[in-house]
Amino acid sequence: MNRHPDTSNTSANSSGLIGTTEAMRLVGYRNKSRFLDLAKREGLPHYKIGSAFKYKKPEIESWINSRKVGGQSR
Repeated sequence: MNRHPDTSNTSANSSGLIGTTEAMRLVGYRNKSRFLDLAKREGLPHYKIGSAFKYKKPEIESWINSRKVGGQSR
């Protein structure tokens, strides 16, 4: 049986979705459990596909930018 490799933790695939490991890197987390707690508590945009959580990089970047405090641009 020919199976596709697990792409849940690789960079964006053809659907534009990234896995938890890449999302953690973007947000600056190393601990998966803490990252998932943050995602739930703070409303990080995500998609659940089967048992896997997937993310869109532009949505994560927008989420990060929406939390900017101070340093207002002119």
